[in-house]
Amino acid sequence: MNPSRMILLSAVILFFGSIARADITPGARVGVFFDTDSAFVGGEVVTDLTEDWSFVPNVEYVFLDNASQFNFNFDFQYRIRTDSRFEFWAGAGPAIIHVDPENELRDSETDFGANLFGGVGFPLRDSRILPYVQPKLILADNVEFVLAFGVRF
Repeated sequence: MNPSRMILLSAVILFFGSIARADITPGARVGVFFDTDSAFVGGEVVTDLTEDWSFVPNVEYVFLDNASQFNFNFDFQYRIRTDSRFEFWAGAGPAIIHVDPENELRDSETDFGANLFGGVGFPLRDSRILPYVQPKLILADNVEFVLAFGVRF
């Protein structure tokens, strides 16, 4: 099995393995990578570790011209307590960035990086649904600013 497929398989196992925990919240997100001017879609699973700390593995597919890009993120987030009705968090985590060009003459590339992010959630009354906005900075060979709009269920 080639290394790219092994990385992909490992990331998927880790991502879905976190679903086995009882205290989880799935979510979906869309957004934009500003440096490449590309849209993305993704999914996440928020797994509470403590009252304030969560493990948030997530996968993103980035719509690139002439290539496929998958990001596998293994983020940890800290809930910032305030008296506001909004929810705030900040976090960081490692990222695996896999780009597979459509051109057969170019090899696929896998890069490792780190995410730094913050978020604001907008709780809906009498509902577990949490829409949110989350800016993120990916520190890798190519530094990337990302803005995500998501919802947690």
